[in-house]
Amino acid sequence: SLMYAGGNIGSGSVYSSSDSGHTWSPTTVVGTSWYAIACSADGTKVFAATHGGSIQMSSNGGVTWSAIASSSAAWTSIACTADGSKFIASVGGGSLYLWTGTTPSVTGPGTANWSAVATSSDGTYLAAAINGGTIYTSSTGGSSWGNTGSGGNWSALVASANGLKLAAAASGGGIATSTNFGANWTTTSAPTAAWNCLAGSSDCNRLVAGASNGLIYASANFGATWSSIGTTNQAWSAICASADGGIFAAAVNA
Repeated sequence: SLMYAGGNIGSGSVYSSSDSGHTWSPTTVVGTSWYAIACSADGTKVFAATHGGSIQMSSNGGVTWSAIASSSAAWTSIACTADGSKFIASVGGGSLYLWTGTTPSVTGPGTANWSAVATSSDGTYLAAAINGGTIYTSSTGGSSWGNTGSGGNWSALVASANGLKLAAAASGGGIATSTNFGANWTTTSAPTAAWNCLAGSSDCNRLVAGASNGLIYASANFGATWSSIGTTNQAWSAICASADGGIFAAAVNA
């Protein structure tokens, strides 16, 4: 399984792994403070954003890269479709941007402290969260958006492949789930924590979440119950999961 991770200290690199995380190698792109990363289902298309820099794209698994957003924006999150043909990115204190190919366009309801984005596998269903605000959704591929009314200090967001299931984590709060694309939300039994990252299987039945100065928690029933993984608190900053949820990788902000 292909995996990617970015470093956020100094002139860090984006790293790739082709053996489910057992070994890692740096790719050719170099930047500072890599803040968000996403890749297609087969791992060939990769998108990486720096906080206060550019978005870089690779179409060959990280062998070569090109800048597709050169503005120095405070990029906070990226999500892409299964084939990598479309992706959405958020700017803290800015806008939401949608790419089809390499052409960006502004989407969403306007300027806000956007903290997290998610997409269905085909890009029809999109979701975006505001830290200190609510979660917005679009069932039209970004043409129109609606406010779900779910307030919180949202820090992470994940969507199922069909887009109908959503899970959202709040820093200093809990983790909420929705089975109807945000129309209704359920607060799960996850403990209150400084949640930083969240990932799920393609059907979102399996969820895994990491907290800053906390533990990783996993659920095998869409958040109905959770169990901690490990016993050592870490500054978990990013997490990803395989399509079946059987494999996940997590990063620590050292």
